[in-house]
Amino acid sequence: MTSKGCLRYGCLLPLALVAILILGITIADKVIPSRARRALPSSGTDVQEYYSDSGFTGDFVRVLKARLSEPDFQLYASNLGLTKYDPAIHGAEYDAIQIGAGDVPKWWNDPREMDNCYFKYTPGEEYYTRITWKDGWVYFISQAW
Repeated sequence: MTSKGCLRYGCLLPLALVAILILGITIADKVIPSRARRALPSSGTDVQEYYSDSGFTGDFVRVLKARLSEPDFQLYASNLGLTKYDPAIHGAEYDAIQIGAGDVPKWWNDPREMDNCYFKYTPGEEYYTRITWKDGWVYFISQAW
């Protein structure tokens, strides 16, 4: 094979590797459950999940709703590494963790009350995770904007 042929075919190897990598990531994204679902205790039932992103901007929303007992809700919060919301301590974060989810399925009807809420948010970051529990349902939302 001539040096010209090596140069021409030498470019195909990196392109093939990049294509395989992209294909692998796409397949893994469809097969591997989300962190929200993996952290859900095994007693969770009637699980509904929705995810939407805005391409390469990093903006996304993920919502999950499932039947879960209140004690398992505490376990779910622990599995996700979330902090119990206390208005006396976390009042400044209230507006950030109450941002609406936009276009989500009709089954998403998360309670707006914060009395049974755990969350993770760092001021200055455009990202939060929040879970709430009401009437036997857990509502998970994670969003970046």
